[in-house]
Amino acid sequence: MKRRDPVTPKGETIGDLISSTGGILVPDYQRRYNWGNDQVTQLWNDICEQVLVMKGREPHNGIHYFGNSIIYEDTTKTYRKHLVDGQQRTLTFLALVAAFRDFYKQHGAAMSAAYVEACNLLWDRRSKASNVRSDNHLDNLALQQMLEPSFVCNAMGPGLARLHKSYYWFTELIEKAHEEEAAYDPVNALTTTDEWLEQILAYCHVSTITSDEMEEALIMFKSMNTTGLDLDGSDVVKVFLRQDALKHGMIDDFKVLWTQIEADCKEKPQHIGFMLGDYWKTRTSNLITSRGIVHHWQHFLKKEITTKTKYTRLLQQLTRFSNEWGNYFHAITDNHQHNDLVDMRVSNQLAPILAAHYAKHGSRVVKGPRKDLYNYVEYLHLHAKLAGNIDSNALKKVYVRWGHLAYKNNFTDALSEMKKEAQTHKVATRPMFVNNLVHTDNLSRAQARFMLKKVEMIKNPSADPKNLNDVEHICPQTLSTDWAHIKWDDFNNKTHNLGNLTLLEGTLNKSVSNKGWATKLPEYKKSNLHLVKDIVASAPATWDEKAIERRCKDLAGFLFDRFTI
Repeated sequence: MKRRDPVTPKGETIGDLISSTGGILVPDYQRRYNWGNDQVTQLWNDICEQVLVMKGREPHNGIHYFGNSIIYEDTTKTYRKHLVDGQQRTLTFLALVAAFRDFYKQHGAAMSAAYVEACNLLWDRRSKASNVRSDNHLDNLALQQMLEPSFVCNAMGPGLARLHKSYYWFTELIEKAHEEEAAYDPVNALTTTDEWLEQILAYCHVSTITSDEMEEALIMFKSMNTTGLDLDGSDVVKVFLRQDALKHGMIDDFKVLWTQIEADCKEKPQHIGFMLGDYWKTRTSNLITSRGIVHHWQHFLKKEITTKTKYTRLLQQLTRFSNEWGNYFHAITDNHQHNDLVDMRVSNQLAPILAAHYAKHGSRVVKGPRKDLYNYVEYLHLHAKLAGNIDSNALKKVYVRWGHLAYKNNFTDALSEMKKEAQTHKVATRPMFVNNLVHTDNLSRAQARFMLKKVEMIKNPSADPKNLNDVEHICPQTLSTDWAHIKWDDFNNKTHNLGNLTLLEGTLNKSVSNKGWATKLPEYKKSNLHLVKDIVASAPATWDEKAIERRCKDLAGFLFDRFTI
C-alpha cells in the first residue's frame, strides 16, 4: 500500500452520519448483530445521564461521545459507506430511534417534529428504502422490517431477531422513563418526552474516519480498537481471505467456505478464531496467541498464497480442516476415551491433530489409529501433567508439534513420532511417580475418574465404560459424626487424594453417601467393580490418612507398571 497523508477524523452527530448521502452498508465480513440487554441498557443509561439529564430536566451542555466509526468508502456501490468498525453501535442506535418513533405514534404524537424526524432518518419515503442495510441476509431482514414506518413488534419471543429484541427493550426503557416523567410533571410529560429524541440527535456525536482503501481502514481498526463486540481477529482474517477471493475471482467459493465455517463453529462465534489458530499451528508448528492471529494470517496470505491455484488449495484445506474440527467438538460420541479427555479439558489438543490429517490427506482417520492417538494423549497427560511437573505452556508445544506431524506426514508415521515423544515424558522411576501422586491432594473429579477407570479397565477389560462414571469419596467431603476420629488439620485435606477415591455403581454411591466406614464397608461388598473388591479384600479396621496413603501407593504403582503404550 502506498504511503498517504494521515486520515483526519471527522466529528459529526450519529444522525448526520446515517442520513448523509451515500448510504451505509454493514458488509458481509462483519459478524451478525449480537448486542444484548446489558449493552442496550448501558447505552440508554449513558444517554440519560449525559444527554437527557432527566433528574435536572435540563439539556446537556456538551455532547455524548458515541464512539468511533471507521468507514471504507466504495464509490462504485449504491451503499458506498462500508462500516469496518461501529456496526453494533450504529444498528443499536437505529433500534433506539425506531423505538422513539413508535412511542410517539402510540401516544398520539404522530405529527410531532420528533416523530417526523425519526421517520425521515430511518426511511426514505421517495425511494422507499432505508439509509442503512446489511449484507447479512437475516440481519438485513430484521433491519428493514424495523425501519419501515408500519413496523410492529409487540412481544418478546424465542424466535425474535436480536435486533428486534434491542428495539423492544428500548421501548420498555422509554416507556418507563416516560412514566417517571409523568409522575413528576403529568401535564408536560408528553411534551418533555417529545424533546428527548431531538436532544439525542443533537448531542450524540461520533468520530468518523473514512478511507477509500480497505487495507488502510483495517489497519486503522486494529490500531484503534482492541475491545468490544465489533471485529475480532477472526473477523479481520475473514476480510483478508475475502480480499484475496476478489483478487482471484473466487468470491462465491469464499462465501461457501465461510458459511460452512460458521456452521462448523456454530456453538460460539469465538470458536472460529480458535479453529483458524489451530489451522495455523498445524501448518507451522508454532504457538499463536489470539492477538497474533491477524498478523500471522496477513503475512501468510501475502507471502505464500500468491496464485489462484494456491488460493484454491487453501480453501480446500480449510474446508476439510474446519469440517473435521467441527465434527470433533460437536458430534455426540460414545467413545469413553474421548469423553474422559473432554472432562479433563484435554480434548482441545486432539481436534487440530485429527483435523490437520484430514485437511492434508483428504481421508478420515480410521478407528485404530485414532485409538492409538487417544492412548498416547492419555499416557502423556498422566506422566507429564498428573504425576509429572511439565508446565502448561511446554505441554501445549508438544501438542502443537503433534498437529504439525499430522499435517506434514501420513498418519502412521506421525503416530510413530508421537509415541516416541510421549515416552520421553515418562516419569523417570516408579518411586518418583508414586510419590508425586501420594502428594497430590487436589485432583479434580474428572482427573480421578480417568485414573480409576484406567485401573478398572486394565483389571477387567470387559467392563462397560458407561458404568464407570460415579466417583465415591470413601472419607466423605462433608464429615458426619461417624467420622469423629478424623481431625481435619491432621487429615491435611486428603479428601481428593487418589487413595481416598474409588468408582462405585450409582445406586450404591447414593446409598453410602457420607456414612461412616463401618456402614460403607458392607455396602462395598455388593459392588462388582474390581477397584471396590480390592478395598474390601484389604479393608483396614479404620479408614484414615495412613489407609489413604497406602491405597494411593498401590494404585499409582499399578498405573506405572501396567499402563503402557
